[in-house]
Amino acid sequence: MTTAERTLRVLIHDIRTPIGVAQGYLRLIVGDRLPTPAERQRAFQVIQKALEQISRLGDDAAQLIEPPSPLGRVAVPSQRLVEHVCARLPEASVRVALTEVPERPIMLPADVDRVADAVAGVLLTGPVTAGGRTVTVGSTDAELWFASGAATGAADREPLDPWRTPGLTLPLACQTLGDAGGRWWTAPGKSGAGVAFPFEGGR
Repeated sequence: MTTAERTLRVLIHDIRTPIGVAQGYLRLIVGDRLPTPAERQRAFQVIQKALEQISRLGDDAAQLIEPPSPLGRVAVPSQRLVEHVCARLPEASVRVALTEVPERPIMLPADVDRVADAVAGVLLTGPVTAGGRTVTVGSTDAELWFASGAATGAADREPLDPWRTPGLTLPLACQTLGDAGGRWWTAPGKSGAGVAFPFEGGR
């Protein structure tokens, strides 16, 4: 199945819920079943959120089917990427374990924030334990890596299927990572996920 076919299948599935929600609240409004202004205001807010969700799904599908033109690549210090990724992890539920990471450049697209969003998106797909989620950041001579859950920077990496979760968030994140020269994996039993980028000259 092609990316376009998979994207269309997910889009058709995921768009049904917000359309149904919007239709339901519109029926209540048209049927004059919301007598107070507060109830009608709440209905309009719910409809607005449903329409925004539909719009986001359409934008995500368009990016997967026709990705934007790649931006130029720049040398980004490894610490800068680490900082950008950590800033996107929710402090309340994620503990970050940093190991010694050398200050070496990584060649990335100019939009480092988009790459950091994609890394965080992959790391946050794994299961959450009772104690929350742990993300580990480390490196080898050749690469900088991020891992969540039981995933590690070790060599026993299994391929992570971008389509394993509902929605288009993970496929979009993996597409962005691939465009940035990164790779991604999952821990045995899908108990975590990881992302790695080669250091410049480290391939």
